[in-house]
Amino acid sequence: MGFQVLSAQLVEWKWDLYKIKFEAPGSFKVSKNDKTEFSAGDEHIYLSIFPEKNEDNTKQEHYEDDLIAWANDSKISYNGEVGFLEDLNGYWGYYIDGVADNGNPTSVFVLVDPDFPELYFFIWVQYQEEYYEQALEILMTISPI
Repeated sequence: MGFQVLSAQLVEWKWDLYKIKFEAPGSFKVSKNDKTEFSAGDEHIYLSIFPEKNEDNTKQEHYEDDLIAWANDSKISYNGEVGFLEDLNGYWGYYIDGVADNGNPTSVFVLVDPDFPELYFFIWVQYQEEYYEQALEILMTISPI
């Protein structure tokens, strides 16, 4: 049901239940791993993935609004801009880059796999500013299995 770590150097994480994978530092420690959430991180970067179901197929036009609501509820300060991702390794979606109330840069995403539009993911990544490149690297490896 959970993630499987596939290598020791470049660590690839696969969540077979939701057909998603990414690469992250080997220093990541899992804090939650069940069917509702995957969260892991180290002292520099923290990543959480929350799968959601779009059971009535009416959600598509609300993804951006839902992301904005999540960012606001999470007290992320940002410039009001929402970015659009046309193709992130097969996903499309929206993102917001900002700063959490603890002062750390934070990006939130909603990602949709066009092959399985009934499933989408809210993704949270928070990092220390000097780890921006590594956080971006992690995000760029997120892909469907």
